[in-house]
Amino acid sequence: MNLSQSDIELLIEKTKLPPERVYPLIETEEDLNLLLETIKPEELPKISTISFPVFNRIVVFNESKRQAASLSDKAFIAGCFDSFIDVQKAKKVYFSDNPRTDVQYAKYALILISIFSGIFRSSRCTLPSPNWYLSLAKNGFESAGREKLAETLEEWVLVLKRINGKYLYSSKIMDRVENRPDSFIIKEK
Repeated sequence: MNLSQSDIELLIEKTKLPPERVYPLIETEEDLNLLLETIKPEELPKISTISFPVFNRIVVFNESKRQAASLSDKAFIAGCFDSFIDVQKAKKVYFSDNPRTDVQYAKYALILISIFSGIFRSSRCTLPSPNWYLSLAKNGFESAGREKLAETLEEWVLVLKRINGKYLYSSKIMDRVENRPDSFIIKEK
């Protein structure tokens, strides 16, 4: 993960570690995740210039504390948002010939059925059912070696819906899709 200067300053401030101790810890994904896991979203400034991926991991790690999942799996779930944003920015959804095993499609499907679940309630919705997307996500996660996530996907959908309700994620994601600045207001609904 690429960190901005604001991200690094936040880590130094919140961990109360000197910069010379923080820099080596942000070089590996595993150590970075351990640092981010110690920060609570409510400790963040109300107007923040941290990057969305860092904010996202802090929120996902905090809101999924009751999940029996590894930190690596939690980071994988947080990374699903970036995949969704990348696909939406491209304005095209291209996946492999077999979407049932495509991990990118699985990530996209997970965010679609959890954060943007309201689109399925529209009378004009022409998309397949949320269960169809859930099945695709499960198969894609299994093919990527994330069997534990596939087994608990319904629970993750609920966690992500709770996050969306609490932090207004759908608007934050669309801001990123439309290339709005990385700084945003952190507020709960």
